[in-house]
Amino acid sequence: MNSASDATTTVGGLTTEQLLRGDSTPEEKPRTQHAGRLTAELRGIELAYIRLGDRELIRRIYASVRDENWDTTLPTVSPLEIDQNDESFAVTFSASHEDASIAFDWDGRIEGRADGTIAYSMEGRAARAFRYCRIGFCILHAPEEYCGRPYRASHDGRALPAGTLPVAIAPQLFRDGIYHPIVPAFTELDVDLPDHLTVRLDLEGELFEIEDQRNWTDASFKTYCTPAHLGYPFDAVSGQRFDQRVTLSAVGEARRPRRRDVAVVEIELGEPLGHPLPRLGTTAAPGTPSLPSRQPQLRALGLHHLRVDVDLEHDEAAATIERGAAEADAAEAALEVALFASENTARSAGELLSGVEGKLARVLVFGAEEEVTPRSLIDEVRRSLSTAGLGVPIGGGTDLWFAEINRDPPDHRALDFLTFSITPQVHVFDDISIVETLAMQAEAVHAAQALAPGLPIVVSSVTLRPRNSAVTVDARQPSLFCAAWTVGSIRHLTDAGVVAATYYEAAGSRGVISEAGFVHPVYHVLAAAAALGSAAPCSVVSSDPRRVEALAATSDDSTRILVANVHSEPQRTRITTLDAPTVQVRILDTDSARRAMSDPAGYARTHEVLQTTDGSLEIDLGPYAVAFIHAPVTPG
Repeated sequence: MNSASDATTTVGGLTTEQLLRGDSTPEEKPRTQHAGRLTAELRGIELAYIRLGDRELIRRIYASVRDENWDTTLPTVSPLEIDQNDESFAVTFSASHEDASIAFDWDGRIEGRADGTIAYSMEGRAARAFRYCRIGFCILHAPEEYCGRPYRASHDGRALPAGTLPVAIAPQLFRDGIYHPIVPAFTELDVDLPDHLTVRLDLEGELFEIEDQRNWTDASFKTYCTPAHLGYPFDAVSGQRFDQRVTLSAVGEARRPRRRDVAVVEIELGEPLGHPLPRLGTTAAPGTPSLPSRQPQLRALGLHHLRVDVDLEHDEAAATIERGAAEADAAEAALEVALFASENTARSAGELLSGVEGKLARVLVFGAEEEVTPRSLIDEVRRSLSTAGLGVPIGGGTDLWFAEINRDPPDHRALDFLTFSITPQVHVFDDISIVETLAMQAEAVHAAQALAPGLPIVVSSVTLRPRNSAVTVDARQPSLFCAAWTVGSIRHLTDAGVVAATYYEAAGSRGVISEAGFVHPVYHVLAAAAALGSAAPCSVVSSDPRRVEALAATSDDSTRILVANVHSEPQRTRITTLDAPTVQVRILDTDSARRAMSDPAGYARTHEVLQTTDGSLEIDLGPYAVAFIHAPVTPG
């Protein structure tokens, strides 16, 4: 089976590239560069996966330009000039970051030398006066290599106290008006990796410090400039210079063998996890309920709940609840209400929700001003609901990311569940980095469980972009990439044992159903995952989760598996430990997308019967394709 397609457009006017990953331009392929015994991938003007043998030394080096609101201004880049051979390389280019808030230009040079050092330099200037929070290099370190590793830092030759990078997700503390890093300001850094290997960074032109980006589900520690204690935003004057340089070297040898690319990714099914699948839901789109034509599609999704956001400070609160209840009824789903309130307005919660008694799955409580739910607000909502005779689980935490509750945990003794949201694009925006966040979702849940022992965790909600960002719509929403990524997200949240998870919006440009009425590919992932129902999720091991992710659950009569290619290249995948001579397989890819999006019910009824060999099945998955597999259990 393959997914090659010559079509240039698909349903909704999407080109094939837009259907794959939301972008009409083909993805730029990485170029491998050599610097003596080091290798690196050049991805545009970023360096990624700098390795010595099989040991990953640095995950990424890139330049970040963020305005006074911490929004990233992406660059326009001149064509790269690349000079390379088997032992060294040099890359030069010019970049311009310009929008209403920023005007910054710089010349870049990346040089890999035969002696095994790599240097990245920036020579930049402000084209006009502006305010900014960060201009300069960021260096990312892989948690699997750096967790628990000793480091030594210095500032212009003066040694700082040595330490160890954390294993558990370290909070980014906010005290005395500043954010505190896990490693304070330095210009030189040595980190000892396993096998007596040391990574060395020499940094010029700025002071740098380190934060734990797993707080936002990024798969990295980040070395960044400028130190937070200097305050922000900063004022740049026209013509101001920004010159920086990062030099990387390694001392020691990598004792692991050099990486070998394996042609087939293996998916091995294991034992039941011992807890149920999460209840899945989506969010009501702002405004009026979905059109009647969408209601059958919403019902067919089979989701457990629909989230509705209710601002009790707003005069339209009652109308918002009424609209949300109507849309939940249309979807035949329960209602997850997110209340945004002050202690004064919280007193009206019971009266407002009394009309939807019996429909409520849970109530999420957030402060109108606070980033973490205060105990007093939970108590006030609980009193109000109790007075109205409403017995419903009441939870709190943050409507933002895990970083907030890790920094200032709420009083979990007042909660029936703890909640936070997940988005992969707080700091980075490329496809590969977004895929890398998947495993970090489970780490964030485990860290939340440690903050509130024994308390259920509700993730509400999961979106591709932050919902409070100036740019909330991601072009990947209607893409196969979104569908494949969501398989991985549900898998890792299932592994971690969350009780409920809310994904995207029901309809619209941030939704699972488009404004034009066709469904997005992710619709079929959510429908298939919701249809697993009371089936027991089982452990899944992928031999390369950066290429293929999978979710599996078993019942008395069958095993159902969702297998997703989370990579831009086709992947051959072998699913093992199948207890069935034949399986039913349905593929969601560029070939099937037209029918899947325009006739979801008809597509959902299609499948191909394939034979297994010694309990294994091999399938070919095109870029960002998803396979839905039904394996009947062999009697006896």
